[in-house]
Amino acid sequence: MAHPVRLMILDMLLHHVEMPVEDMRRALKLPKANVSRHLTELRRAKLVKVRREGRSKVYELGHPHVGVFCRTLNDLCSAL
Repeated sequence: MAHPVRLMILDMLLHHVEMPVEDMRRALKLPKANVSRHLTELRRAKLVKVRREGRSKVYELGHPHVGVFCRTLNDLCSAL
């Protein structure tokens, strides 16, 4: 979970509510395979959930408390 890319993905979902993988890939400037690997880890941890929209996968935070956790983590890091 502590990988910087995973934290960036959670932050994006916190601000955008939901995002297709392709939008995340463009924002992160990473290959789709790398983004998908990180999303798989986040999904296994139940921090994100996915749904299909046509041929695309759209991700969102797995639970409202994940957003609270992300905000708290951001606040703690900002305070250091």
